[in-house]
This record gives sequence, structure tokens and C-alpha cells, in this order.
Amino acid sequence: MEDKKNEAPQLPPKPQLCKYSELFQFLHGSDRCLLIVGTITGTIGGLSMPVFVFFFGKLTDSFDPANEGQETLGQITKLSKIYLLLGAVLWVLSFIFFSFWSIISEKVGYQFRYRYLRAVLQQESAWYDEKDPLELPTKISDECAKIQAGCGEKLVMIFNSMAQAIGGFIVAFIIGWKYSLAALGIFPLMFCGITFLGVGIKKGYMKCALSYAKSSSFAEQALNSIKVVSAFGQEKREIENYVRHLDEAKKQGQVGKAIIGFSFGILNFCLFASYAYGLFVGGQFVKAGIYNHNRGRNYTSGDIISIFFGILIGIFSLGASAPNMKTVTEGRIAAYNALQVIHRRPNILIDDLSAIKVPRIHSDIVFQNVSFKYTTREEKALDNITCTIEKGKTTAFVGPSGSGKSTIVKLLERFYDPDSGMVTVNGQDLKQLNLRQFRHKVGYVGQEPVLFNESIKDNMLNAKPDATDEEIIHALEQANAMSFISKLSEGIKTNAGASGGQLSGGEKQRIALARAFLKQPDLLILDEATSALDRKNETEVQKAIENINREKRITTVVIAHRLSTIKKADRIIVIDKGQIKEIGNHESLLEQYPEGVYAKLVNTQQHVGFNAQINEYQDTEEDSIEDIDVPLTKSKSEQEAQTQLEKEMTIEADREKQIVDLEIEELRALRKKKGFFKRLCVHNKPVIFVFIGVIACIISGSLFPTFAVFWARILFIMMNFDNMGSQLLKYCGFMLSLGLIGFIVISTEKFLFGSLAETMSRNIREEAYTAILRKHVGWFDSQENTPGQLNTILSTEVNTLNGASTESVAVMFQSFTGLLVGVALAFFFEWRISLVAIGVAPIMMLSAAINTKVKASNMVVTQKGEVKVNSTVSDTIVNYTTVASFANESILIDKYQKILASKLNREICKSYISGLLFGFAQFMQFGMYTIMFWSGAKFVERYEVNPQDLFTAIFIMMFAAIGAGQAQQQAPAAGKGVEAATKIYNIIDEPSLIDPFQLNTDEIIATKQNIKGCIEFKDVWFRYPTRTDNWILKGLNMTISPNECVGLVGQSGGGKSTIIQLLYRFYDPQKGQILIDGHDIKEYNIRSLRAQFGLVQQEPVLFNYSVRENISYAKEHATSKEIKDAAIVANAHDFIQEIDHDDELTQGSKEESKFPNSAMQPLRGCDYTDDTCDDLPSGYNTLCGVKGSKFSGGQKQRIAVARAIITQPQLLMLDEATSALDEESQKKVQDALDNVMKETTSIVIAHRLTTIRKCDRLIVLDQGVLSEEGSYDELMRAGGQFAQISSDMQS
Repeated sequence: MEDKKNEAPQLPPKPQLCKYSELFQFLHGSDRCLLIVGTITGTIGGLSMPVFVFFFGKLTDSFDPANEGQETLGQITKLSKIYLLLGAVLWVLSFIFFSFWSIISEKVGYQFRYRYLRAVLQQESAWYDEKDPLELPTKISDECAKIQAGCGEKLVMIFNSMAQAIGGFIVAFIIGWKYSLAALGIFPLMFCGITFLGVGIKKGYMKCALSYAKSSSFAEQALNSIKVVSAFGQEKREIENYVRHLDEAKKQGQVGKAIIGFSFGILNFCLFASYAYGLFVGGQFVKAGIYNHNRGRNYTSGDIISIFFGILIGIFSLGASAPNMKTVTEGRIAAYNALQVIHRRPNILIDDLSAIKVPRIHSDIVFQNVSFKYTTREEKALDNITCTIEKGKTTAFVGPSGSGKSTIVKLLERFYDPDSGMVTVNGQDLKQLNLRQFRHKVGYVGQEPVLFNESIKDNMLNAKPDATDEEIIHALEQANAMSFISKLSEGIKTNAGASGGQLSGGEKQRIALARAFLKQPDLLILDEATSALDRKNETEVQKAIENINREKRITTVVIAHRLSTIKKADRIIVIDKGQIKEIGNHESLLEQYPEGVYAKLVNTQQHVGFNAQINEYQDTEEDSIEDIDVPLTKSKSEQEAQTQLEKEMTIEADREKQIVDLEIEELRALRKKKGFFKRLCVHNKPVIFVFIGVIACIISGSLFPTFAVFWARILFIMMNFDNMGSQLLKYCGFMLSLGLIGFIVISTEKFLFGSLAETMSRNIREEAYTAILRKHVGWFDSQENTPGQLNTILSTEVNTLNGASTESVAVMFQSFTGLLVGVALAFFFEWRISLVAIGVAPIMMLSAAINTKVKASNMVVTQKGEVKVNSTVSDTIVNYTTVASFANESILIDKYQKILASKLNREICKSYISGLLFGFAQFMQFGMYTIMFWSGAKFVERYEVNPQDLFTAIFIMMFAAIGAGQAQQQAPAAGKGVEAATKIYNIIDEPSLIDPFQLNTDEIIATKQNIKGCIEFKDVWFRYPTRTDNWILKGLNMTISPNECVGLVGQSGGGKSTIIQLLYRFYDPQKGQILIDGHDIKEYNIRSLRAQFGLVQQEPVLFNYSVRENISYAKEHATSKEIKDAAIVANAHDFIQEIDHDDELTQGSKEESKFPNSAMQPLRGCDYTDDTCDDLPSGYNTLCGVKGSKFSGGQKQRIAVARAIITQPQLLMLDEATSALDEESQKKVQDALDNVMKETTSIVIAHRLTTIRKCDRLIVLDQGVLSEEGSYDELMRAGGQFAQISSDMQS
């Protein structure tokens, strides 16, 4: 430990750049032709300005005061025709290179996106263990966006600038090589400035990107578990976690902006120094009468201007390429990172051409001396395991939670390879078999079923892409899933929702089973696959498996805790602490090991099961049950009345929903009409930065128009040798002074507005994330609000808004300031030519406006495509294990490709339109110069205007136009920024139907003193927002008394879990009232009310925090003693303290996931005292992994139970809370929960009779209403619906 403390902190890795050729390595055929043609035309287009300069010397000499007006007009007319022709050619070239390169960037982005995702899905599970899967979706989105930006119009503009630079230098040397050599003296300094700028950009970008990746990981995690976050009232805690990394990114970004600002200042000073130097030396050439060998005469002012203009264009073009170089550099860094994954060879290849083909699994599967340890843990998961899974038989693995059962499944699926020993299939080492073919023969159903945000049919097709509807329906019938699917209006085309959120746990599990059946596997692996099913459904599924086995003789591997699931297995293998303890069938294990692990499991389960009592009831009450005629179905007239009532309720609910939707749309339209500028300005703080930055913009915008005055003065000084030396020195000194001023103001402007941009980015991310977490849970059910899409808005869209707002506005403000100053100065010198310039300016502005509009409409059209793209990436990566088990990741990739291809086709059409408008803008620049010079010559001829004043006004307008051109370059970004702002503020402005942060003066603050736990449902009607055709509750009336334990019983999907969600106010009913202690649930402060509840879900959700932080998640200031006591009660303390824990994991927990002290202000006082975790075993500091992946299902469930009871809730809700536990743990946890439930109101949902039998009262739900209620004994004696369905429940 001491050595680690003394170690110097490691520096962040130096960012690596890919080669330029690697950006385009995935382009083929016609795409490469576009690349070549686009590059050639872009290069030729860059030569237009040097050609302009070539004739500029003659144009300058034409305005010599010694010339007659008619002579001047004639020469200018000839040159004007040349310039118009040059502009027309440039229009065509610009259209080609701009549109072609825009298309190239879209195709490169397309290729990288799908190859990146494909490469990620091909990696082995151990690779994911070293990554954070929650960061990967955002990482792919951000990096691909940067790659696309870095190889499009920004890159071709660099080529264009380079061509201008080279062309400028060539023209200069053609006109006069001696002066050209002298003028190049300043070039090394310019080169250093540009190099310094590139280094600064790289350094700032890398630091900022790492911090934003961390914040995105926190956001992805919270959004994927939004119900848990809301249930425990930890929205503010998650916001603080997110913001903590935003603050770090902001600091790093501001440091980067300071470096960039200083670099731009240096670059600007070098430019003005080059002007002063070049013109001063040129004046000396003219004054000294130096001979120009290229022209066969002495150097004239026209030669000097042309040469210097050529050198100026060369140097200026290099400087102008610097901003584009930033984007390209970021793209190359992102491409390097992406290519590391794309070209990585997985340690476990799913498609190994040299591997042995697997047409069938036709023999036993053997584990030979297999040992395995996860890289993230110290202890072995399996220790020298040897066993055989016999072909065509059912083998069950049994043991306590965390014993290694699920690890065996992972080795069977070859998610991992053993550290030693081997797994043989068909007599061959599994490593030597073709993995894709092998997985196609394996059906896998995990403990936590994973469904994607698509239709039930598409979820099924992921397992077998070529399945027919008949095959899909047959598989669903085998899994007893069609019983509820057939009731849905869209049937198998019904959307399952994000993570299958539109279905109950049992419904999801049945679809997951059907998906496995659809593959018609040789090997079926069921890892607690029926834990969420009642006995009836499990029995039906078991029959289906037996039928499939008779037809095909499949091998079945079962991991389960239920005796009913495993006792019929042909072979039972008992595992404890990674070692095999016993092997046999049910009878032989009880006979050979009467005191063994399995015997204890059976005895515990039979003791808890009360089988004797149940049988006794059935025997003693058999006669009375037969004598009672209990109608379990409604009469025809009652059914018709119920159907009519449902229709009326649907019409009323639809009408109310339409009103709400209309109000939201009107609000969005109003907000967009008003614009977002004022709202963005709120984030521009400190205000002093804005004030100083604006002044700096005004000064920097005035530099070039002012410079033009000095330029024109020097030009005419060189035409008149009188007092040339002193005048030349004076004006060159003025130019150098402008350079010093420019260094100060540009450095200041870039730093201040860059800092404001980072502040804005940080604040808008916080505002948007806060708005997202304030939304009601039903809002997240929409396909447009999936976690992947929302996280992309928080990252990519905010970046777009950032680049298109603060910094872009600064550039445009500076440019238009320069334009206004230029117009004013031009009017001062020659008002006529100024009017001409103003007359043609609207044409350029119109072309810029059209270009912006095209970009904006482009964003609107592709918005829906982006939603699908980001949602697909997020769903696929977060559930990578399920995707790998299908061995059909190409199906998901194909879906992703189709979405990308549709988007690509639209972008190609838009690229041609944008290219046409861009070329028109380039033509108008030449047209404006032509009109101005021709008009100037006309004014000289007709009005005898002073050529010096005329030239001064023209140059002022030309340099002002350069600034306007820079503003025009920001126009596309501004268009994207508007649409990004629309997306972000649509989320921020949309009101939450249930706002956890909203405080009302008359609301009730729930406390332990005023919440007794009396619950009443009055005529409650409810349907889910995305399943408006299906009423879950239909006028439910029920009452729960304080401190009463009530069990909810009914078929899967009958509304049991819905009742819990309504009590938590994840949703509000469409009609009716829910009362708690006599008050409408809506009258309570929602966060204070949720703080009185405790929840344990069927699928336990843990965060990638430490065990300590997960247990204390419901109670922010929990002491170590409280955490430990909750873990002991939940039977979790023993396995936690046994974790071999290293310092690295402890440090990771403390540094990466520690909650800030100010994460949440308690709504009421607490007895919190400062307490450290030193008295807790080190295992409590172990990171749980993504979704709790470091622990088994039973271990996760016990941690979740500890989290729920740590607050000693007034209302405890258990939704299949012990379904994933082995019987011994289940008994201990149930006993602990029984003790907790004595002093609290409890609602229990379970399929085990052992769990619900102890409830004070049972409520039977049927078709959304209360069917019957009473104690277990009363309902069994009544012989009603419960008496019938109890036989379908698990004992």
C-alpha cells in the first residue's frame, strides 16, 4: 500500500491520430471515384483566387492616376469578363467538390457506424468486463459523429485552402521571384503558430471527451433503471453524480479553450506582421528600382500588390484552414479509437473458418477438470469441475446463490473459456467448434428475460430470422404466451416497449421461452427461466419441453431453486462454492446423501411448503367444494355491458389524451416561434465575460477594415516616390500595431467565448438531464424517449448546440461588426462605390440564408432516423449477452444498416442542393468584385472620382466581405443548432404529468408519523400510455388496512404489478381515486411519499456502484451499522464479507461512484451522524458491475431486499421478491421480511403458496377487477376462483 501511495500519478494517454487514408478505407468503387473527383475539383477550385491575383496587378495598374478615365474603363471591362467567367467555373467546381465530399462524409459515417457496432457485438464477454457497456452507445454515437464531420466539407476545405496557398505562391513566383523570396521570410513563424494550434486542440479535446464519457455512463445507467431511481426518490442524487463529471469536463474544456485562444492570437499577430513586413520590403523594391526579370522591367506597385496578394493568399489560406483542422483532428482521434475496436481480433471468434462444423449436437457434453475465475474477482467461480451432461436428458444444477451455477451456463455458451481444463461437445473441445453454428443449436433463457424495443414478432425473429408466422405462433403457444398475446389488438405485432416494459415479468419470460423454442435447439439451457411463472404456466411449459424432447430428444440444462422444476431431472448436480458436492437423481441423492446439501434443500423446501396442510385442505373440503357452484365467468348480458363500458371509457380517455397532446404540440410550436436565443443567453455567465468578449469581437471585427485603409495608402504611396520612405514606415508600423491589438483581443475573445460555451454545455446538459428525470415514468415508455436516444441528445445534440451557439455567434458577431465598420469607412472614403457594394450584398446574404434553411430542414427530416439509430445501438449493446446467445447479431446489424441507409439516401439528395447553393455563393463573391471594380472604373470615367479614395473603399469592402464569408461558413452549423435546440427544449419544456420536484404549498409531506398505511382504490380504471387498446384495471375497488399484509393473486398480466406502480405514482389512473390514509394520493408530496415505501422487484436492479452504495441507495445518510444490519436481515452479509477484495476495486468505488454529500436535501430531518465505512468488511466496497453483473441472481436479489428494508418503510411492496433465491436463503429472507412486515403495511405478489399463505388477506384479481378476497383458509373453504388457481401456484 505504501508503494502505491508514493507512486507518481499516471498522466493521461496521449491521443493518437489515424492516418488520413484510414478514414476512407471502407469506401469502394464509385465512392472512391467521388473522392478522387471531389479532391481534384476542390483543388482546382482552390486555384481560383490565385488566378484572380494573377490579373489583379493589371487591375491595380489600371487605376493609376496617370491613366485617362476611358482607358481605365476599357481595361477594367476586359478584366471583368475574365472574372465573371472565372466565377462561373468556380460555381461548377464548388458544386462538385462540396456535394461530393458531403456525400463521402455521409458514407464514411455510415460505414464506421455499422462496422463499429458490428465489431463491438463480436467481442467476447471478458472484453465487456473491462469496459462500461453503458458508455459504449454514447461513445459510438459521439465518435462516429466526429469522424463524419472530420472527413466531409471541413476536410475538403483544407485541401481547398492548401490549393489556394500553393497556387498563391506559384503565381507570386511567376510574377517576380526575387520579391516572392523576400516576402516568404515570415512563413516559418506562421507555420509554428499553426502547429501550436493543432497541438492545443488535441490536448483539450482528449481531456474533455474522457470526462463527458463518464457522465454519459451515469446517465445511461440511471435512464435504464428509471423506475428504481424514481421509486427510491434518488433523482437528485443521480443528477449530482452526472453533474460532478460535467464540472470536470467543463474545467478541462476551459483549459483547452485558453490554449486554443492563445494559439489563434499568435496566428493573427503573425498574419499582420507578415503584412507589415511584406509591404515594407515591397516598397523598398519599388523605391530602389530593382529589376523584375520575369517581366523584363523594374518592379511596379502592381507587381508588388500581385505578388504580395499571392503570398498573402498562401499564408492566409494556411491560417484559415486552422479551424477546419480542429474538426479534422478530432475526427482522426475518434477514428483511431474506433478502429482499435473495429480491427480488434476477439479472443473468442464466433466465425472461425478453421473451426469444426456443428450440424448437430449429437453426444454428451463433458466438463473435464474445469477451473475458471472472472478477471474482476479474486476467488475462483469454478474449481476443478468434472461432470457430464448426457445427450437427450435433463440435467439440473443445484446449489446456493453464487455457487457457480450460472458460470457453468456461460462456459456452455462459450461466453468465456475455462482457465484450465476443457468443455467437450461431440467429443471435441468446444474451442475447436464453429461457435456460431454451435449457438444456433442452443436455446438459452436467462433469469432476467431481455426483450428489445420492437414488436413481439421481431423479438422472436432475432432467434430465427427465417421463421414463418406459423412457426412463431406455434412456439408462443408452446410457451403458453398466446393466451395473453391473442387478447392484444395487434397480436404478435404489439411493441414490447423499452426492455419489454410494456409486458409483465411473467409475460416477458414466456416470450423469452418461446424465442428459445423457436430455434428448435439440440441443447436447451434454462437459467431460472420459469421463476416468474405460476405453477400452471410452468406446468404447461414443462409439458412443452417434454413434447419437444420426445420429438427431437433435446438435451436440457436447468438451473432452478424450485423442487418442482428439478426433481424430475434425469440427473442433478449439486454445486457449492465452485465445486461439485453431489451427483445423482432426486431419489438417489436423498438415499446416498441423507445429510447432504440436496437433502437439506429438499427438507427445507418441503417444510416450508406446507404440502401436508394443503393436501389436508383438499381432502377435508373436497365435498364442500364440489357442492358449491361458483360462477367463474360472467353472463352474456354482463359481458356486453362490460364491453360497452370499456368502449365508453376508451373514448373518454382518448379525448383527454388528445387534448394533452395538442397542448404539448402548441407549446412546442410557440417556443420554436419565439426562438431560443434569450434562453441560451441565460447560460452565458459570468456576464463580465460576455461584456468583455463582445468588446473584443467589435475590436477584432474592425481590424481588417482598418487594415484595408493602410493597405490602400501603401499601394498609392508606391505609385508616388515622394516621401515614400517615411510614409511607408509609418503605415507598416500601424499594421504591426494592429497585429498586437489582434493578438490581445482574439486571444481574449476565443478564451472568453470558449469558456462561455463550456459553461453553456455543462448547464444545458444539467438542465436537460434534470428535466428528463422529472418526467413521469410513462413518458419513458414512448419509443422516442428510450435511454439510448435521450443519452444521445445529452451528448451529441448539446455538442451541436454548443458549437452552433456561443462560439458561432461570436464569429458571426465579429464578422458582421467588421462588415458594418467596413460599410461606414467605405462611405467615408467613397459613398458611390459603397452603395454599389450594399446593393449586391443582399444576394450573398440570400444564398447564405437558403443554405442555412437547407441544413435546418435536413435536420428535421432525419430526426426520426436518428431516434431509431441511437435506440438500436443502446438496446443492442446493453443486452450484449442475449444478443450473443442468438448468434444472429447480423440480424440486428442489418436492421441498423437499413435505418442508416434510409438516412443516407436523404442526406445525399440534400448534399446536391447544398453544393449548388454553396457554389452560387462562391460565384457571387467574384460577381461582387467584378461589379465593384467595373462600377469604380465607371465612376472614375464619369465623375472623375479620386482613384485612391475609390481603391480604399473597394479594399475596405473586400476585407469586410472576407469576414462576412466567415460568418456564412457558420450558417450550416447555425441551422443544425436551431434543430438541436428544438430537440433539447422540447424535452425541457414538456410538462411532466407527475413531477417529483414540484412543490405545492398545500401538499402533504409524508412522514412515518402521518403515514399509517391505509390504502383504498375507488373505481380505478387504468391503461398504459402505449397500450391504449388494453385496459389493465377496469373499475377496481379494494381496501388495505394499516399493518395488514395483503397478497395479490391472479394470472400473469392481470394487473398485480400495475397496482404497485400506481401506488408509487409512476402512472396516474385515467379514472377513479387512490387514497392513502384518507387522502388522495395526488395530495401528497410525491418524493416524501415514496420515501415511506420499500420496493423489491421481480428483476433486481443494481447500479454499478459499490455494494455499500447500492444498499444505502434508499437512505442517503445511512450509517455503516444500518447498512450491515440490513444486509444481515436480507441474508446478504455473509457472502459480501467473503468477497476477496483488492485495493484497485476499492479505489474505483471511492473515486468513480461515490455519491456527493450534497446529492439530496432530505425532506425531513434525520439522525445522521458522520460515519465512515472503515468498520465494514472490504467486500462492501466491491463494485456491483453493470446491472449487478458481478453477482448471481440470488445475490442481487438479497442486496435489493437489503436496500428496500434499510429505511424501515411504512409500506413494503414485494413483487416476486424471493423468486430468485434458493430455498434456504428464501426461508431466511422470508423470515426476516415477516418480522419487518409485522409493523408495516405490506403488499405481496408471488406465485409460491409458501409466500402468500402467511398473508393476512388475499385479493384475487380477474380481468382488472377484484374477484374475491379473504384469508387463505377462507378462500380455500369457499372453493371459488382462488381454490382453483391455487393448484396452479408453486408450493
